[in-house]
Amino acid sequence: MTPGDEGVNIDVILSRGNTTYYYVVAPLGKIQTVYDGAVINTVDKWKTLPESGLNADGTPVTDKLVTMPSSNDIMNPRYAGLEYKTGYGTYRAGTARISLTA
Repeated sequence: MTPGDEGVNIDVILSRGNTTYYYVVAPLGKIQTVYDGAVINTVDKWKTLPESGLNADGTPVTDKLVTMPSSNDIMNPRYAGLEYKTGYGTYRAGTARISLTA
C-alpha cells in the first residue's frame, strides 16, 4: 500500500476468478483496526501488519485475527464524508494484481 496526499494505491492479489472485492480507504485512525488483539492506530503499528497475507508463522491471515473492521463494515460501509473512499470491483480471471486508487 502506498499512501499519498490525496489517495492511496493498493495492490490486491486475488487467487480465484469471479471475485468481487470491496474496499474502504480512510486516514489512519478514522476506522478502528484490530489485528490479533492489537489496536492498529499509529504508523508504526500499521507497519507490523502482514503485507503478504500470511502471518509470521506462514499461516494465512483470517477474519479470526482481523476483528475490526468486520467484513460487513467493508461490504456495507456506513462511513460518510470526503475523507472516506469506498468501492468495489470484479475480477473474472485467476491470480492478478489490481491497483485501486481512491
